Amino acid sequence: MKRMWAAIAVLIALGMLIAGCPTNPENKKPTASMSADKVVMFVGGAATFNGSLSKDSDGKVKDYIWSFGDGSAEQTVKEKNLTHTFAAAGAFNVTLFVKDDKGAKSKTAANTIVVVAPLPFASALTVDTFTNITFSIDNTTIGKYVTDYTWNFGDGSAAGKGASVAHSFMDNGSYKVALTIMYQGQSATPASPLSVAIQNRPPVANISIGSVAPYFTNKPISFIGGGVVGSGDTDGTVVKWYWQFGDMMTDNGSAVTHAFTKPGNYTVTLTVTDNDNATASATLNLTVVKDLAITNVTVLTYKDDNNISRANVTVKFDNLGDAKAANTINITITAFKADKSPITSGDFKKYRLFDAPVASGTTGATATLNEILVDNTSPDGTWYFVEVAFGGNVIDSGWFQKS
Repeated sequence: MKRMWAAIAVLIALGMLIAGCPTNPENKKPTASMSADKVVMFVGGAATFNGSLSKDSDGKVKDYIWSFGDGSAEQTVKEKNLTHTFAAAGAFNVTLFVKDDKGAKSKTAANTIVVVAPLPFASALTVDTFTNITFSIDNTTIGKYVTDYTWNFGDGSAAGKGASVAHSFMDNGSYKVALTIMYQGQSATPASPLSVAIQNRPPVANISIGSVAPYFTNKPISFIGGGVVGSGDTDGTVVKWYWQFGDMMTDNGSAVTHAFTKPGNYTVTLTVTDNDNATASATLNLTVVKDLAITNVTVLTYKDDNNISRANVTVKFDNLGDAKAANTINITITAFKADKSPITSGDFKKYRLFDAPVASGTTGATATLNEILVDNTSPDGTWYFVEVAFGGNVIDSGWFQKS
């Protein structure tokens, strides 16, 4: 019986050999498969690659062989997942081969393209408002893959499109400019956006005069610092107007009036301040002439009842400004000796305060001051110092003798 079964076994083995059936089946090669959580990023970005879908039909996947196409060393690992950081820009073909537990390597590699963009740059990082800045990205190595570039300027304006865009900022401040790129339905933005500093442009000061020359003392002159041709601020608003008139007087406001009490040449200065506290100044020179001008002085000398020399002095003047109200024009006459030394006794000074209105624009107005004590030793050589004042300010004066 034993011999019979042994013979049967020999016959079976012989039959299998004749039929071509191996006694040890050949090992099948594994198949590599991969995915990536990111396929687009900027330099310095990292992606995690997953090879878990790789298969081995007659065993197990044991080793994962990764090549990132960026010049870095090939890596063989046991884990199914691997994270890699890309330090340079480019479009890199990432490949995966796998080996099974019998040492067989996949016939072909699984692969994917990873696009790594260079960091964007700006033509300037600090400029004034309304100055164009060009924002760009070098798309030499990625332009084949990335076709959508969107710039967010951080100032509420519409997004910019393209690998290079120009943009100006209308208000000062610090802005974060971010670029977003797209590839295969994924987007990427640099970890740190571009930071630009936009500087405030100072305001512009401008002065105009609303009054017509000549400009007289004591007559209000209109000064304009605002309006269509006035001061302004291209990237904000003017919030303060400060006037200095050159006579120790000041005022505030976009439009003011000012009257100069004395004739002369004046420099008017306007300083404007914008909503960012920046300032600018403008100056204007003007000449103010007398509104009360002495045109003639007539002297009549005589002896009074006590045989003392006296004089009646008539002053003729023009009133060209606004010194027109009653009791505002004052005339003072002081007598001096022939050598212009003071007369120290007697009534050597006379005043007259006009108690009636004098119309503005009056010419040839007169006032006579009587019984002025003169130099008794030289009545006709007496000097008279005449002053015409308005509101307490002397406008015109001069030395006069009998002629």
